[in-house]
Amino acid sequence: MLDRIVGSRVISPRLIGLSGCVSFATFFSIFGLFLEILAYFVLRYQDIFQQHTHDIATLDRGLPLIILLGYIFFGIAAVCVCLAVLAVNLESPVWAWLSCFPTVTVVSLFLRVIYFHQLSSANASIVVATLISLASDVLLLVVIRRSLTWMSSSTSLLRLSGALLVQVFLVVLLCYLPFRIAFVEIRVNPRGALAGGASIVGFLNIPTAFASASFMLALLVVLFHRATWPVLSKAVYVLTRSDVLDKRSVIRGVAGALILYGLSGIPGMSLVVKLLRLLNK
Repeated sequence: MLDRIVGSRVISPRLIGLSGCVSFATFFSIFGLFLEILAYFVLRYQDIFQQHTHDIATLDRGLPLIILLGYIFFGIAAVCVCLAVLAVNLESPVWAWLSCFPTVTVVSLFLRVIYFHQLSSANASIVVATLISLASDVLLLVVIRRSLTWMSSSTSLLRLSGALLVQVFLVVLLCYLPFRIAFVEIRVNPRGALAGGASIVGFLNIPTAFASASFMLALLVVLFHRATWPVLSKAVYVLTRSDVLDKRSVIRGVAGALILYGLSGIPGMSLVVKLLRLLNK
């Protein structure tokens, strides 16, 4: 399934396209949602904003622009999602290369800035964050494939726990650490490029964190199965050996007890308590 989504190679046009499309879709969706929420609060509490804003005319003129910009961000995110879905569902190399359009656009604009000698720390931080996000996706893909290969020979509790700890470390390294660096840097140097670049890396790596969390969830299910199956298998063996499941009287008794327990309420057998109270009156 993993090869079906990103391809069998470590670096491929489909992987680059999916990494860029999903990262930019998340980035623009978050900022579009932020702008729409900001516009809502400005409209909802307009009197409060007017009390703290001296230039009311500028606020009124800027509000439609904020709403329009939010819709534009949502539109860009939708285009990125469509390109990613088409690249996965349609196995044509054309769609794989088309999905690389957002990443190629960012790199092309960066090269254009360098060519016209207009390079700034903000421009460089965007491109560096995009490349770090791509490298993070490649790292996650390599780690997941290595983990699956490592566990294919033996799904022991030790190996499952090790693979789970590696995924936790990746989430902390790729998503939590950039945001932590950004928050610390904002207090020291709010206008520095490191704060902006680290925050962009964190936002772009949110899909990577979700992908790692999905793999962690699968590992937790397998780990729970491996930890509880020895006990459950013994109980199932006892039931099947004694033909307990074939005795209708036992099944009816268990079913009646479960129905009574469900109707009475799990916390404190409330129905039974109420019946006893009525009988004591």
